[in-house]
Amino acid sequence: MMNMEVDIINVLSAIRVPVLVLHRTGDPICKVEEGRYVAERIPGVRSVELPGEDHIPWVGDSDSILREIETFATQTW
Repeated sequence: MMNMEVDIINVLSAIRVPVLVLHRTGDPICKVEEGRYVAERIPGVRSVELPGEDHIPWVGDSDSILREIETFATQTW
């Protein structure tokens, strides 16, 4: 996957917009520790870990993902 070859670690600390990091704890493609690593480097990030093993957001429990996105998107910044 091409996305796995891009290294953005050096720019994460420069992000100054609201960011939501969603991760399923049992994702077999991207480990939950990777999501935590990214989230720890973005100031003011909202990081949410959801149960499940699906990598693709619309597979499995998509309702919980949609709820988190809706909550994040409707916040007053």
